[in-house]
Amino acid sequence: MAPDIWIRASSIPQGRKPTPASGAVATLADVDEPLVADLEAIEIDESYIEIRALHSGKDVVTVIEVVSPSNKHAGPGRDSYLAKQQEVLASTAHLVEIDLLRAGQHVLAMPEWLARSRASYDYLVSMNRSVGHRDRFQFYPRRLRERLPRIRVPLAGDDPDVPLDLQAGLARVYEDGAYDEQIDYGKPCHPRLSSEDQAWAAELLRGIA
Repeated sequence: MAPDIWIRASSIPQGRKPTPASGAVATLADVDEPLVADLEAIEIDESYIEIRALHSGKDVVTVIEVVSPSNKHAGPGRDSYLAKQQEVLASTAHLVEIDLLRAGQHVLAMPEWLARSRASYDYLVSMNRSVGHRDRFQFYPRRLRERLPRIRVPLAGDDPDVPLDLQAGLARVYEDGAYDEQIDYGKPCHPRLSSEDQAWAAELLRGIA
């Protein structure tokens, strides 16, 4: 690293006082007092699912992450998510990431440019297997009007993949959480839908009202 400013000691002949440049030198008595702000420890609670091997010391086989709003915006939540992501990618565990949020910055391990070069999507599910190449991704892009995918979840060794139906799982959570009573569908979506998607959603809501 190259410094922008050097501060070094210089020898001054005995009896001679240094001549400061006008207005360029201050003593500690002259300095302005700074404001002081202490950053309190921020507790980050990120939920994820781990699949562990039962007969090999319960090693983590697969990590399933569901992206939250805090993961997709600058701050401790995103930093924590990316740190966990790199930890998994550096391990022998498979990584499955599920992003069902239309807003915020891309945070999945699969680069956004790579995903969008292959498909247009509103939601993205990405899988990175620990075997083979870590720079290879299997992914499921979905548009708003499409059914969420049934994905393959990798397990250990020669164990076959297991299916995970995201649409059925989301429907179950919606019903169990009584979200139909908590969400005001009269308000516009955030981010706003296109005029075509808004018309589709309005027609869908009229059909279930």
